[in-house]
Amino acid sequence: MSREKDAWALAQDVYDIRSFNKTIHNVNGKTYYVLDRIDNGVNALTLGTKQDYDNMKSGHPEKIKNATVVFRGSEPLSIPSRMGDYGGGKEGLDKIGGEILYDWLGTDYKYLINKRPFESDKSNAFKLSSDYVGKYLQGKFENCKFDMAGHSLAGSEVKFVLTNYPQLINKAYSFEGPNIYPCLSPEMQKVVRSGIFNDKLYDYMNLTDGLARLNRDEPSFGTQRIIFDPKATFGMKHADLAAYIKKNPLLSRLDSAFSQYGGLTMFDTYLKQLNPSLSYLMLSTFADHDLGRYQFDSKGNIRLLDGDFLSSKDLEQMRAYLAYSGMGEYSAPMLLIRGEILLNAASRCESRCEQIIKQLENLMRDVPEAANEAASEAKSYFNRLVGVGEFSELNTGHVETFHSELEIEPGRFYKQQDVKIAEDTISWMRKQTMAFVEDIRMLANQFLKLDEELARKMDLR
Repeated sequence: MSREKDAWALAQDVYDIRSFNKTIHNVNGKTYYVLDRIDNGVNALTLGTKQDYDNMKSGHPEKIKNATVVFRGSEPLSIPSRMGDYGGGKEGLDKIGGEILYDWLGTDYKYLINKRPFESDKSNAFKLSSDYVGKYLQGKFENCKFDMAGHSLAGSEVKFVLTNYPQLINKAYSFEGPNIYPCLSPEMQKVVRSGIFNDKLYDYMNLTDGLARLNRDEPSFGTQRIIFDPKATFGMKHADLAAYIKKNPLLSRLDSAFSQYGGLTMFDTYLKQLNPSLSYLMLSTFADHDLGRYQFDSKGNIRLLDGDFLSSKDLEQMRAYLAYSGMGEYSAPMLLIRGEILLNAASRCESRCEQIIKQLENLMRDVPEAANEAASEAKSYFNRLVGVGEFSELNTGHVETFHSELEIEPGRFYKQQDVKIAEDTISWMRKQTMAFVEDIRMLANQFLKLDEELARKMDLR
């Protein structure tokens, strides 16, 4: 089983508060034991093997060499269904209400949406996450290095921890985590743009997930991985959104509550002013924030966006959708799509040109036989006319003479040199076409960051 699938499964597992509170976690046929837990300002579990757990219990945490830290994202907004998870009644309501306010307003809105620097405050969820790994866990497990995983807000926390303590981290997996670049210090922004974290951070996002697109108008960092989502739709318009809002119980209630201000669809202008990466499209894509939308191949690897399975029309629609939603023109996803559009164009050009060239080759290959057949048909036709009616004076000798005069070269009814020139011309056409196609592919590959020098500048691999 791939490491990324295990990271995905753990991120999904701990999102459920009931699962988060368990001591043992079973995912993908593996058993993880809780070595440590934090549930104060940030939710995270530190997981290890049974042997790691036994070493810790016997007073030998120094024997633990590798562990996995899984952060839990923002508290889900489904208050009625989640109250029971926090004890039910007023106590449950108060607790889940507090969690939602802290996560969504005190963290997501205050920092990620407003692009407020994390270092501007003495304490916040991001600094707590960083201190938990870099100070507390490093002190408790002095010889240990960590993998990290998190979904949504937790994915953003994973990124921030990595920027502060890269020496402690093996791999970091962020699933649908908003971009934290604008919240970093200018000095750290310069560091992450160097590409130093490309081999440690894997940043997964669904292009139709409005929350994952947050701050993608800014440079991102790490290895960007755009997932394949067969349910994703890139044609959402204002008219479609209005119908979607009416069908959604929560959104329809919010729409009614704000009807005097024009309803939810009028928020677009305000959202764009607040953060260029926000738009009305975010309101319709909360379902796309679900980790259940991920798909895997037979080896357990996450399926990524592949232009080979999309038409140029599909890719252009995706590009237009993302541009409207606030995605930066030079962001990793937009570069990926432009690269895929070029690759798609190159493939279609190659296919069509090869089809035409093969037709020309077949025509040239048929020239000798076609010329001979034409000459033979002419000879046969005139032979049938010998001695008939007004052709009574025509004899077979005349026909033979005429047939001989049709020969352009001895034994040929065509010019061999002309055929050779035509064949050479077709070969030249193929060579020039393939060179043109290769130029398109090379440009596409640059967009797709197959060029490592470009990779350090464009944050897409």
